[in-house]
Amino acid sequence: MKKSFTLILAAFIICSAISCKKKSSNSLGACSDGSANFTHLGIGHELVYAFYGFSDDTMIVRNLSTTSAGTYKSTITFEPSGTAQDIYYTACGKDLYTSLNGDYTQYGHYWLSLDANVGDSWTRTLNGSVYNYKLYSKDATVTTPFLGNTYTNCYKFSYRSNTGFFTDTIYFKPDMGIVFYDGFSASYELVRKNF
Repeated sequence: MKKSFTLILAAFIICSAISCKKKSSNSLGACSDGSANFTHLGIGHELVYAFYGFSDDTMIVRNLSTTSAGTYKSTITFEPSGTAQDIYYTACGKDLYTSLNGDYTQYGHYWLSLDANVGDSWTRTLNGSVYNYKLYSKDATVTTPFLGNTYTNCYKFSYRSNTGFFTDTIYFKPDMGIVFYDGFSASYELVRKNF
C-alpha cells in the first residue's frame, strides 16, 4: 500500500512538471540551447528538497546529467523509500520544457517561459487531465514555512486542475530551480544544492 501511494505521489509531482500549452508563434522547430538561461541545469548538479506530504518519505533529490545540448535528465528519488522517476528538462532559448523521454516536443508546450508576462496563462494536459497555469510574478519573495529560508526574484506561478479541487503554487529561480512548491497534497522546499 505504501509503495503504491508513493508511486501515485511521484506521478502527481511529475504531472506538475509536464506538458503545457505554449502561447506563441514558436512552431517547436529547431531549439537553441538555452542552458545559460537556466543555470540550475548542469551536469552533476544535485538539489535536495525537504518533502512534506502524505508519505513517510522526507526528501526529494534531483541529480542532473546531460543527454544532448540543452537537455538534462533528472532523477527524482524519494527517501527513504528509494522510489525514483526520471524526467527530462530542455532549456530551449528562454523556455523550459519537460518530458518523460527527452524529446521536448513530446508535449509541444513549455513548462515555464522566462519571456512570459505577469498575468499570462497557459494550459497543460496530461492523459486527458487539463491544468491551467498562470504567472503571478517575476520578482516574488517567499519565505519557506518549514526551514524559514527567504528567496527573492522568484517566478511565482500556479496551476489548477480542470476539476478545480486544488491549486499548487511554484516559486522558481532560473539559477536555482524550484525553491518552494506549495501544493495541495504535498509541498517541498530547497534544502541545499551542490552548485
